Amino acid sequence: MSEQGNGTSTQGLAGAVVVLTGAGRGIGRDAALALASNGAAVHVSDADIDAANAVVGEISDAGGMAHAEYCDVSSESSVSELFESIGRLEGHIDVLVNNAGIYPLLPFAETTVADYDRVMDINVRGVFLCTMAALPLMREHGGGIIVMSSGAGTLASIAQPTARSLPLYGASKAAVDRWALGVSRELSAMGIACNVLYPGAFVRTRGLAALGLSDADMAATVAPDFVAPAIVYLAAHRSGEISGQLLKASEFGTVWGPGSAAPAV
Repeated sequence: MSEQGNGTSTQGLAGAVVVLTGAGRGIGRDAALALASNGAAVHVSDADIDAANAVVGEISDAGGMAHAEYCDVSSESSVSELFESIGRLEGHIDVLVNNAGIYPLLPFAETTVADYDRVMDINVRGVFLCTMAALPLMREHGGGIIVMSSGAGTLASIAQPTARSLPLYGASKAAVDRWALGVSRELSAMGIACNVLYPGAFVRTRGLAALGLSDADMAATVAPDFVAPAIVYLAAHRSGEISGQLLKASEFGTVWGPGSAAPAV
C-alpha cells in the first residue's frame, strides 16, 4: 500500500461493513445516511441509543442496511462489547469512522480535572480504544480508518474563533492528529488505510452559537452533510492509495478526490 496516489481505484461500498461512532446526530448522522445510501451496512454507534435508533429508522425507511449500537467510547468494556458483537454478526469490518467527540465551552479558570479527563477520554482515548478493537476484524482483509478531527487542533493565532473557550478540545484534536498519522504507517503495512479528516469550515452542530462567532464567520459555516461526501469517498477508496494524510472536506474535489486538478493527496 502506498501512502500517496491519484485516488482512482475504489473498492466500493456495496455490502461493506462500516462502524461509525458518534453517529446519532450532526456529522455522524449525515455520514451514516450517506454511507447507507451507497450500499454500506452501517453500524450506527452512539452513547445516546435513542438517537442511534432514530438514525437507523431513517436509513431503514430509505431502504438501507443499519444497526443501532450503544457505545461509550471512553469505556474499554463498552468498546470491547461493541466490536465483539459486530464481530459475531459480521465476521469482519471494512471501515471504521472515529467520529465521536465532545467540545465543552470551558474557560480555563473554570475547568476542572473531571472536565479535562472527560474530554480526553472521549476525544483521544475513544479513538485509540475503537481503533485497537477494530484491528482484529480488519487485519485479514484490510480496510479503512477515518479519524474525524478539527482545525482547532492546529491553532495558529489567538485571534481564531476556536481559541475562545476551546483549549481542551483543541488539545485533544492535536493529540488525535499526531497519534493517527503516527500509526498510519504501521496500519498501512497491514493493508489498512488511515486518514485524518477535518471539515475545513465551521459545521452547524449543537453548541456552535455559543462560540460567539462574528457574522462573517457564521456566514461561512456549513451544514453537517457537507462532510459526508468526503467520508464516503475515503470509505470507498480504502485500498490504500490515500493513507497517512490529513485532509479537509472543504478541499474535496479540488485539492484531493474526484475532479481535483492535483493528485488525490
